[in-house]
Amino acid sequence: MPVPPHSTDPVSRGVALPVDEADLPSLLITDTLRESLTQEAHAAIMLHIFNQMTSAHGILAVARESWWREFFKTSLDLSAEILGGEQPSTDYLDKACQVVQPHLSARNLGDLPAIAPSWWHALFSRVAIVVASAGFGPCHQEESDLEDQLTRREIEILSYAAQGLSNGAIARELWVTEPTVKFHLSNVYRKLGVKNRTEASRYFLDHCSPEQRIASGLRIA
Repeated sequence: MPVPPHSTDPVSRGVALPVDEADLPSLLITDTLRESLTQEAHAAIMLHIFNQMTSAHGILAVARESWWREFFKTSLDLSAEILGGEQPSTDYLDKACQVVQPHLSARNLGDLPAIAPSWWHALFSRVAIVVASAGFGPCHQEESDLEDQLTRREIEILSYAAQGLSNGAIARELWVTEPTVKFHLSNVYRKLGVKNRTEASRYFLDHCSPEQRIASGLRIA
């Protein structure tokens, strides 16, 4: 609804209000959301490997537990390479197989070729969640060097700068002023011992965790 011209609402009249950043909802991806994104990526990798292995060996091969152990080992090897994290252990393979078996037992072998990809993806998402909660898999990462040196807000602003956003664009993304962005970047340069934006961006790319790359939309090297 259009606001009448005589409105006294300062926001509707385009008047900038003093804002305390502490009152704003944090736009930094939380640990919970970051873990959820990693689990979803792990599930997508499992689906990719599943499609490759069933194309090579046939869908009926999934009836064998040995096939599943090889499948989970292969998928976690790839997840560890892309996302970081642990290499597959016997405990991980056992746990993953325990999640899958009841779902497969409820299916007839003849039904397997007709199962939709979405069902397999949902199953792999369940595996990713369960094994992560048990302490296995690529969702358990070491903290990056950045987290020991910078605040969360500084890491967030640095990640935007590393993507090539200007101070003005970063300010609009975070609902803060440009001077606030400049202030945080100055602190970043000082803490990291770098001279400029380019060096700070390179430092971010060299030291950020895989989850921070995913959260910032940067390609995993």
